[in-house]
Amino acid sequence: MFDIETRLKEMDPGYFVVRNEEFGRFEVHSGNGFEFVCPYPNLDVRVLQHARRTRIENADEMFDEMELVNLENQASAEAKMDEQLKILSDRLNYAYHTSKEVKFL
Repeated sequence: MFDIETRLKEMDPGYFVVRNEEFGRFEVHSGNGFEFVCPYPNLDVRVLQHARRTRIENADEMFDEMELVNLENQASAEAKMDEQLKILSDRLNYAYHTSKEVKFL
């Protein structure tokens, strides 16, 4: 397969991989201690990409990306809420004008 641990060491000589049997996952550690949990079940190129993306020198870019995702999620949630409020308003308007009982759920 890929020599992931060697390639991680090219990024940071202190990196080493540990298989945590208790949690059934791979973890990357360094001389400074725990660095991150490998977000994939196997050690492959995605772990290298994750390591590069989460390094401290890339923190600003990562935080910007997180902020963008949060804004998109917020906009989506607000749009869903607006849609639900419109449906409720339409039902109430219909009930008011027809004097019929309307079930909401």
